[in-house]
Amino acid sequence: MSEVNVYLNECGVLLQKVLDKKHPSNDKEYQELFNKYHYNQDFEEIFKNYIKSLGLKIIPSQTELILIPSDVKSPYYMGYSEYSSKLAKLKDKDLGEQIHKKAILLMIHLSIIASFYPSENVILNEFDIAKTTTISDIANILTKKANFIKEEYQGQDFANTVASLIIDMPHKNDNEDSQRKSLNIEYLYEFIEVVLNHLLEEKFLAKEKDSDKYIIKDKYKSLIKYHLDDILIRKFIKYKGGKNV
Repeated sequence: MSEVNVYLNECGVLLQKVLDKKHPSNDKEYQELFNKYHYNQDFEEIFKNYIKSLGLKIIPSQTELILIPSDVKSPYYMGYSEYSSKLAKLKDKDLGEQIHKKAILLMIHLSIIASFYPSENVILNEFDIAKTTTISDIANILTKKANFIKEEYQGQDFANTVASLIIDMPHKNDNEDSQRKSLNIEYLYEFIEVVLNHLLEEKFLAKEKDSDKYIIKDKYKSLIKYHLDDILIRKFIKYKGGKNV
């Protein structure tokens, strides 16, 4: 078998390891291929072209390979339809049109990121970010941002509608954990949990044992750094308290 064919076979194995959400530290074969990707330029180039043809690209990381869809046309792209099936399992209150739900999901994702970063000035500093967050932390940032939007963007129907839908969702108190087991979308916490559960499944977050705290993982930090130019991320961190902080 030619060297190129050997590389292509190894590319297939490496891709499967990543898609199976393995980690090099727990998989000897993955570790060997991960090292080969980093130290063998020929293999690195072949692997990049291999995944490019499948609609994927790599985010730089020193601990594992992180793949994301190359664009919205990628078969790996996760759109609203992936969330809609999860939201459909909940008892849905009127949250407007699909486009409003998309906006709320986006704001939840941004609130989760903001919950880990105290300010945009430390977004590159691994030591200054919060190691954990809770649904309550995220909900507080989300509702403050919604109130800010409603106040600052008066007269803009879409922004006001989305902000009002968030503000008007009844919130559960922290001491109502037992009641949170009943899936009901009218509670903001349940909506946030849909997003958090997805991030857990994708290994971007972990959950502290016997705790309500979510732990940020290196994979998620790398993804956030990769998207640092996204003005929405910076604005959410900068204005997460509702006003400029």
